[in-house]
Amino acid sequence: MPGMTGMDAPRPVRIATLLTWLLVPAGLLLVIDGLLELRWLGTPAAAKLADIFAQIKAQPGVEPPPLLRGRSGAAELVVLGAVCCAIGCLAPLIGRGLRWASNTGLVAGLAAALVGLVGIGADQTTPQTLDTYFTALTNLGAGDRIQEITPLLYANWYPWLEDIAQGVQVVVALAAAAALAWAGITYADYFRSRASKTAPADDWDSAISRIHRQTVRPQDSE
Repeated sequence: MPGMTGMDAPRPVRIATLLTWLLVPAGLLLVIDGLLELRWLGTPAAAKLADIFAQIKAQPGVEPPPLLRGRSGAAELVVLGAVCCAIGCLAPLIGRGLRWASNTGLVAGLAAALVGLVGIGADQTTPQTLDTYFTALTNLGAGDRIQEITPLLYANWYPWLEDIAQGVQVVVALAAAAALAWAGITYADYFRSRASKTAPADDWDSAISRIHRQTVRPQDSE
């Protein structure tokens, strides 16, 4: 169905539609990463690791590193991923030329990209990492605690998955927003005409049409 896929749309509109669709897999990747982190944070290993960090902080006084993004951060990834999936579901409506869908995708895409960038920036400015933590323990003569910590840590690919998921989400959201803005500027008439000509009439529109025919036609016959 050309009207649903946007295959009969101008090239910029098709590109914007495709990039908006790509927010669905990008969002799912974020959701998966967030759920994996929440799952690990609920394990006995994570609880024991948090207890060891608390013991070390009480004696040598070394500030513990964050365990991934923490529960609140992992939950934010899940929510952001779900929002990206919802934005991606607007793609068929954008392909049909519905202006409200295009505007919503543009604004929401920019907002999602901004939130993603803030999250990446917060991760990069974390004052304490595992490497600096281990170095501090070694300098304080508590290097033996590292052997207790290492077996309890999350898999090495967890941070990599998080970085990839966040990077993909930001890039796709920015690309989709830019494409929607360009399509809206260069083909504004397409969106206006499709919104008015190809949008299917709903029950309310049908009821209004019936009332109009029943009231106007008798007056015309007089």
